[in-house]
Amino acid sequence: MIGVSDLAAAVEAFTNAFDAADPASGETDRLNAHTASFPDRPVVLAQPRGDGWLADRLDAFGPRPLAYLLGYDTDDPPAFDGLVSGSLAGRSVEWLPVTQPVGRRYLGFVATRR
Repeated sequence: MIGVSDLAAAVEAFTNAFDAADPASGETDRLNAHTASFPDRPVVLAQPRGDGWLADRLDAFGPRPLAYLLGYDTDDPPAFDGLVSGSLAGRSVEWLPVTQPVGRRYLGFVATRR
């Protein structure tokens, strides 16, 4: 998951760099962000909708990873204790209970096929 300040430009760059296509647009209240994800790729680009920790992070550090999504292509996500279900850009994400050193969950599993 990559935080960006200009979602349209980031989608274009990602599409060109990785031969990705058909990004799905979405929203996430958890991040207060507009999102774009690509089918068959475990990636989400996120642009803040306004003020908040994501906007502050982009101001301080520029575009960079803010969470890591591990793709799986089975019917069920890997089994771990303490997973918290969520979604990003219409895709289910299972977040691991890892919070150090950033104070929020940042490691999750996402299906690579819908």
